[in-house]
Amino acid sequence: MKTNFRVVEYEEGGPTPSREDPAGRIRLVCITDSNEKLVFWGKRGNTANIDKVLAAGLPCEVECDHHEPQEWAKSQYGHRYWVAEHAQVRIV
Repeated sequence: MKTNFRVVEYEEGGPTPSREDPAGRIRLVCITDSNEKLVFWGKRGNTANIDKVLAAGLPCEVECDHHEPQEWAKSQYGHRYWVAEHAQVRIV
């Protein structure tokens, strides 16, 4: 599902290696203007979507495909939306 989000803050200060995934996934946890957590995922060698968001600066408007996080991420971290490293992301 493609949705527009207004990113106003980075929760962890910037990209962070995932503690739950030893395979090298990287996440950028963003806070939207509606106070929801939008998480962009990448991995070593593919951080293009994370790089787009960082290059846009804060605040920024992002149009992207997303999916629902896994239950552990919703309950433990409050994640609301996940954006996969291969998803289409556009700064608007």
